[in-house]
This record gives sequence, structure tokens and C-alpha cells, in this order.
Amino acid sequence: MPSDQSLFGERLRRLLSGGRKPEADTDYAPRHRTLVIATCVLTSFLLWFIFAMQETYTRVLEFKTTIENLPEEEALTVLPPSRVRVQVEGRGFQLLQLHYRPPTMVLDASQPVINLVDLAPEYAKNVRVESVSPREFDLSKEERITRRVPIAVRADVAFPSGGTYDMVVEPHVEPDSVSVSGARAIVENLAAWPTVSRNFAGVTDTLQAPIALLDTLTGLVSVDLDRAVLWAVVKRFTGGQRELPVQVRGLPTSERRVSLEPSAVTVKYRVLVSQHAQAANSPDFFATVSYEDIRSDTTGRVQPRIHYPADLIFKDVRVEPFAVRYYNVLIED
Repeated sequence: MPSDQSLFGERLRRLLSGGRKPEADTDYAPRHRTLVIATCVLTSFLLWFIFAMQETYTRVLEFKTTIENLPEEEALTVLPPSRVRVQVEGRGFQLLQLHYRPPTMVLDASQPVINLVDLAPEYAKNVRVESVSPREFDLSKEERITRRVPIAVRADVAFPSGGTYDMVVEPHVEPDSVSVSGARAIVENLAAWPTVSRNFAGVTDTLQAPIALLDTLTGLVSVDLDRAVLWAVVKRFTGGQRELPVQVRGLPTSERRVSLEPSAVTVKYRVLVSQHAQAANSPDFFATVSYEDIRSDTTGRVQPRIHYPADLIFKDVRVEPFAVRYYNVLIED
């Protein structure tokens, strides 16, 4: 066994060797080299960046614009450019600041013409402006008016196919109009204000949904609302039919007889499921022909008029036959 003196000597040699890790820890040296390399690379990059930012460069930047001082009684007929392209020359640090924090150029609407070449240096600080595009802008203004226009619904409401469901109340919006304020030439030519396009599938009951208004004139006009409520009603229908005797209306007392062939017509229809029984029995569901129509007819046939109960909803009505013949019409001169 090694003596205590030899163990002490071995430990002393390790201390004098600079605190090297034991050979068993084999990943110490690679990790140490990786850290040194990374530090060198980062330092080199920082030095390169600092020196590069001291150099002079030419860059094209885009500055946003905004309008101020527009009189309340006036409105623009043409929008100014939303961005102005400015070519500048300056040091790297200055250009970097302008690139990440570009200024917003304020366009004074009280002026008829805005010279962007003269305006750009006020916002491109500490750099030299070489060119501006566009160079100037003519502010086209007109009297402001306010007008209410209808809202045009752009929505497709679909219900299950097969004839079971159908539309009871067509798609519409509430409110049905919007107030638009802007230049007279623009507002007077507006026929309607459209909504965005929406598709609603599988509707089987009352539909109530917000729908946004489509704004293609942003900046030129203002509206008093940006959305409306879309309404539509879909209900379940069922088929039915009734045989209705055809009555002659307006027959003078001097007339003895008017015969119709056939004397009754069959009406086939679809009606709300909840109204099926009422449709089959309502006395307000009947057919007539007008005596005046008979007098003025030259074909020998007249078309019966079907009268429907006011509180019932019918769809796909068919009348068989479509027209009836008339006989023995006595006309006194």
C-alpha cells in the first residue's frame, strides 16, 4: 500500500499543476475550448458591428403620413400617399434608428399643396436627404356633406336541402341604413353601403349574427357605425293540397248563368308544419274569377285568382288546371 507521504506528494503535484481536472473528467477540456471560441466570436462580432456603424451608408426609408388641420366643413376627395419614400445618407447608427423607429410625417391640410421635399428634412434628423418620392402632393378638398344610405347585405344563408326547410324571412340587417359623411362628389354617388361577404350554412331556425360593414373608402368618408345585425328566419315546411270551388265575382244581376269547366281547381303547396291544419281548413283559402275578366277575354279561358289566409305562409304553390273555361255568358247591350 502507498504510504501517507506518497499520497501527500501526489496531491501536491496536482495542486502545482494549475488545478487541472482529473483525467476521469474527460469533457472538461472540450467544454472549456467551446466557451473560449464562443467568447472570441462574440467579441469579434461586437467589434465589427461598432466599426460598421461608424461608416456612412445610403438607404431608402419609408415614412408614414398623417393629415392634420383639415377644416370640419371640408373633406378630401383623394387620399394623400400613406407612405413617402426618402433616400438618405448617414452613419450606420443614425440609419438604424430611423429604420426601426421611422417618424410619421404630418401633412398640413390647410395648405393646397404640400412640398414633401422641404418637409422630409424635418423628420430625417442627423442625416442628409438625397431624394423624396413623391416630391409634392396636391390636396383635393370639397364641401363635406352627410347622407344616409341603405346597407346592402352580402350574405348567403343556406338551409338543408330536400324541401323540408325554407326561408320565411329573407336576410336583412338592422339598422338598414348608415350615415356617411364626406366630400359631396363621393357621398352623393353612393347608392348603398355593402357589408362584408358572409356564408351561413345549415340554418334551421332564426339567424341573428353581427356583420361588419365593408369600408373601401377609409380616410375619405366616415360612417356612424361599423357593423349591423343580420337577421333571417328559416322554418320547417310540409306539403299539402286543397280542392277549391271557383266563384265568379262581380256577376251582374241581369246575368242568369255562368258555368265554369272545371268548376273547381286543385291547389298544391308547401306550408309551415305548424300551419298545416289551418291551411287545410281555413275558410279564407278560396278561388275566384272576375266577371270583368270573362267579358274582356278572347281566348275562352280565364285564370282563377287564389286567395290565401293572411296569417299563413305558403311556398311553391301550383294550381291545376292553370285556367278554366266559361260557358253561357249572357251579355246585355
